[in-house]
Amino acid sequence: MPRLFKLLACLAVPAAAFLTFLLQPVVGKWLMPRYGGAAGTWLAITVFFQAALLGGYALAFWLLRQPRRRALTVVAGLALAGPLLLRLPPPALAGWPEWLAVITGLSLSLLPAMLLTTSLGLVLQGWLRAREGRVPWHLYGISNLGSLLALGLYPFVIEPTLGLAVQGTILHGLLWLLGAVTLGLVWLERGRPELAATDAAKEQEEKIPRRRIALWFVTAFLACSLMLGAMRLLSAEIGSNPFAWLVPLGLYLLSFTLTFSGWWDVRCSRYALAGFAVLFFAFMRSKGIGDQPLTLRGFYSLAVLTGLGATVAHGLAYQARPARRFALFYLVLATAGLGAGLFATLGAPLLFSRNLEFALAAALLLGLGAIRLLARPEWSARFALVAALVGPSLWSARDQWLSERGRTHFRNYYGHLILTRTRDAIAVSNETTVHGCQLLDPAQRHVPTSYYTRGSGVGLALTALQGEKPALRLGAIGLGTGTLAAYVRPADAIVFWDINPLSVKIARENFTFLADAPGRTEVRLRDGRLGVREDAGRFDAIVLDAFTGDSIPIHLVTREAIRDYQARLTPDGVLIVHISNRHIDLLPALATHARKTGWKFVQIVAAPNATLRQTELAQESAYVLLYPPARDPDIGRWLSTALQNPDYDYTLKYESATVDWTDDRHAILEALKP
Repeated sequence: MPRLFKLLACLAVPAAAFLTFLLQPVVGKWLMPRYGGAAGTWLAITVFFQAALLGGYALAFWLLRQPRRRALTVVAGLALAGPLLLRLPPPALAGWPEWLAVITGLSLSLLPAMLLTTSLGLVLQGWLRAREGRVPWHLYGISNLGSLLALGLYPFVIEPTLGLAVQGTILHGLLWLLGAVTLGLVWLERGRPELAATDAAKEQEEKIPRRRIALWFVTAFLACSLMLGAMRLLSAEIGSNPFAWLVPLGLYLLSFTLTFSGWWDVRCSRYALAGFAVLFFAFMRSKGIGDQPLTLRGFYSLAVLTGLGATVAHGLAYQARPARRFALFYLVLATAGLGAGLFATLGAPLLFSRNLEFALAAALLLGLGAIRLLARPEWSARFALVAALVGPSLWSARDQWLSERGRTHFRNYYGHLILTRTRDAIAVSNETTVHGCQLLDPAQRHVPTSYYTRGSGVGLALTALQGEKPALRLGAIGLGTGTLAAYVRPADAIVFWDINPLSVKIARENFTFLADAPGRTEVRLRDGRLGVREDAGRFDAIVLDAFTGDSIPIHLVTREAIRDYQARLTPDGVLIVHISNRHIDLLPALATHARKTGWKFVQIVAAPNATLRQTELAQESAYVLLYPPARDPDIGRWLSTALQNPDYDYTLKYESATVDWTDDRHAILEALKP
């Protein structure tokens, strides 16, 4: 029986972690089309899952201090309640505030399951410790392997091959299986006698200095902050998609497995610290706190730096672990993780005007690691060592800070925006992606620039539509600088939807496209897909131009989303999608949607000449036009006229591979450029 118990426990621990890490992406994909991608949705989802993790650890801490019968009853109850109460998708609560509807719906459908999957590993470690007389620290490493497996399988295997309905069914089945295994473990544990009074007293008598508890918290906080900072840097480069969090989070989890394996020692931590110091200096010299694009070498440097930093931090925590009170240790780690998550989400955007968390966490972690692993006890020696290791990197950051003249940085929950002023123009960018610019010459400031020039795909379409109708009603998902308002005539009207209040503030206060438009302009703070669906009128054209980092969020380009836009277009209306991108190709998905709905499509890549790049700040752009078949002769005429423009080199594309994205099944892996 002891062998059977240990075998089942070693299977249940990683299985519970596996399910924990699968639930969040699946639930997030269900909620995006329902509530949109605004801050309230993401913040509510993040807070729920982080709070559920902390709640599970707190529950385990409490259970391991209770009489055995009570603990067994609670665990058995969760094993039954988790799968019984699980509802996927979570219930929709119409008319409720967005954040309250998300948290309440998730609590009603997922909370018992999350408490089971997050508390089970720690409870089983306690039961095994009571059986074997030692804390099975390696089980925590094994549990993170389960999390890592879910993290890798989801974007590469599950998401591309299975729809959400099937994913939900499989999750439900796996949760029932975990519940059955848990009941088996409860049955095997029921016959074991209570701890003797002396053993229970010994458990509580272990005195842990507050300084050591503070060390657990600080190391875990810095490791999690480093990982979240790396995610933010990658999201600014490649947009909000699984690959922005796959590598940082995967290496973060792997660091737990390494440091809690039992063979990791101080010498390993010192080697990791040395590599961390070298890479941190190299990273600060190249990327640092600036807005330079991440090269392939920079990506690898960021990934390895994140992994080494998390390994150093978790190695320090493991070396300071308690002898017996492991539940308190894990509870502190979970609290630090929640604190780091809330700081990255809410605190850092208020404190910092740019993305400093990664560099700051790395510098603090390097200093702490040097003091704990290398320095002599004297404070002078510690100070000299930390200054020697961290000083050059901070000096590089200082140089980058001072060199960014003419730039103003803004920050909120949605990200980091940079306003750049030169003698002739003003531009706004999100780290490495330009979102719009305007010429400052009063005679030229009404000219559409960058990706929106009159020779671009959107410029050709809007100009042609204006040639057909004396008045147009236009819709634009994504505001940017409001450049599209430059096309509005006195009789025209345009509605912008944007979820970022900071973008609206910058467009109104620093650019004049909205104020100069002779027609009617309106800006609505709303997720574009929901905003289009809720609008009672019709549009002659809808422009989809909502970018998170360098890509459009997928929930805005699924088949159902395209149908929402088509339903709000006039019978001869045109959907114009901006797909200029360094990493992701959205043409196959859009082309497939066009074919599925009986529409036609064409991709227009417009490359301006050198003169226009200077006079109109024109950039190469890629747009896809989706239109009803009756529009085919008109589109052909528009494009034949455009091809005669000597200032642009045009590439048209009418064929594409098939990528069918729906709200039920979509995978960013299918859109990655080679």
